[in-house]
Amino acid sequence: MDIKWLTVPKGQLTFDAEGNDNNDSPYFSRHIHWPGGVSGITIGRGYDLGQQNDPSSDFDFIELSQPLNNWLVESKGMSGLDAKNRYKSADSSISDYEITRKQQYDLFVITYNRLEADVKSICQKPNTIRVYHPNPNTTPEQAWNDIPEKIKEVLVDLRYRGDYTPHARSLIQRHAYSGDLSSFGQVLSNRTQWSNVPQDRFLRRVRFYEN
Repeated sequence: MDIKWLTVPKGQLTFDAEGNDNNDSPYFSRHIHWPGGVSGITIGRGYDLGQQNDPSSDFDFIELSQPLNNWLVESKGMSGLDAKNRYKSADSSISDYEITRKQQYDLFVITYNRLEADVKSICQKPNTIRVYHPNPNTTPEQAWNDIPEKIKEVLVDLRYRGDYTPHARSLIQRHAYSGDLSSFGQVLSNRTQWSNVPQDRFLRRVRFYEN
């Protein structure tokens, strides 16, 4: 299969962190999986059925075949123990089904664009601007444009894993708006501030940011 589908237009940090393409690995992402905790059934690089509003249209768009299509749609909204039990009960026609690299790519682009839009919405909220922007009277569009692209990619990765919390914004949002790459990096690389983040994800973010 064509490896070009393992390179994405935006969010390579996130794409690479959400699994691998080695089908002998427990982190192989083109089978259904349950990442644990409060996650839902997941397919591809972080397409979590517990967080999707309309997976049916997404699966039709990528031309996902049966029986996996319906099984995943029926997993919508499940998370935590419910998702774990459903994952464990899947028969081999579901658990062994392997989506293509292109289908995985397309699902990731869909998800990434949605979460980037959510981060943009948060960054453009009047209250966020008022509290953290050096010019509290700036326009929402300008506030978003003020954030360097590398910082935006980290913010989306934080949102992807559920780490872009109000507490996280209290640490980094001011530096994001001001384009202070150095101060943002200092917070990002301070392990004590991100104790709830898995070590691998933490290191990936730091390496991405410092390169």
